[in-house]
Amino acid sequence: MSIEHLNRAGRRPGQTNLATRRRKALEEAAARALIERLGSDDVARLSAIDVLTHIMHASYAAGDLSGARIAAEALAPYTHAKKTAEPAGGTIPEDLLPDAPPTPDEPGPADPVL
Repeated sequence: MSIEHLNRAGRRPGQTNLATRRRKALEEAAARALIERLGSDDVARLSAIDVLTHIMHASYAAGDLSGARIAAEALAPYTHAKKTAEPAGGTIPEDLLPDAPPTPDEPGPADPVL
């Protein structure tokens, strides 16, 4: 093994560290447990939202808070509506309503020049 094949941590390129291997093993075990618990027919009917929800819960239960946070961020747009700038009641305060159309003080000429 020559020095060109080593990265900064002393491992060959593509080789993972122990923490990454443990995390991947936990994820695979959680996926296998989910498939066993639900059954193959139920797994085939899962929607993307269901999968993200299960990933979030399994990651949190396994102690992987970073993975749970990433799954929650991906899931949020599908489960929570965006807030709008309009007030909930839909009423505009009276001081912000548009002014009434102006009324003329005196009538104009019969044949105005345009």
